[in-house]
Amino acid sequence: MKGTQVKRGNSGFTLMELLISIAIIGIFATMALPAMNSLYTSNKVYGLSERVQAEIAWARTQAILTSEPVTLSFNPVAQWCYGFENISAQVGCDCSNPNDCLVDGTEKINNVLAFDGTTLATTLAANNITFDSRGIANINNSSITLTDTNNNSVVLNLNALGRVSPCSNALPHYDACP
Repeated sequence: MKGTQVKRGNSGFTLMELLISIAIIGIFATMALPAMNSLYTSNKVYGLSERVQAEIAWARTQAILTSEPVTLSFNPVAQWCYGFENISAQVGCDCSNPNDCLVDGTEKINNVLAFDGTTLATTLAANNITFDSRGIANINNSSITLTDTNNNSVVLNLNALGRVSPCSNALPHYDACP
C-alpha cells in the first residue's frame, strides 16, 4: 500500500473559536450574577426565618418537657442576637452579655453573624417570649420581622399558643401577608 495516504481532517478548535466561546460564556455569567446575588440574599432571610421558627418551637418544647418557664429574648440591635433562659427569677436575658442566657446552667445564645446584613424587629413586649410549663406563651398576636439587604422581609406572626405563622410579600416560600 505504498503511495496511499490517509488525509486527516482538521480536528480541534481554532484560537478564534475558543476566544469567542469564552466571551459568550462571560457575557452569560455577567447577566446571571445579579440574579444569583438576589437569590442568595433572599435565601439568607428564608433560612434565618426557618431557624428562628425552629428556636421558638424548641423553647416551647423545652418548657413543656422540663415543666419550667423558658424565655426566648431578642436583642434587636445592629449585630442582633437571641438567647434562652429557664431561670424563673429573671424575665429575659441579654444575649450580648456572656453567661446571662442559661438553660440548665448551659449558655444558650445565638449570634446571627452567619446572616449578616439581616435586621430584626419585634412587636413583643420587652422583646421576650416566655413559655409556661404548659407551652403557653405570654404574648397575644405579636410578630417578628426579618429583613435582608434587598428589603425582602418575612413576618413571623405568633399567637398565645406559641404557634408561628410566617408570611412574606417578597418571598415565594410563604403565603402573602395580609
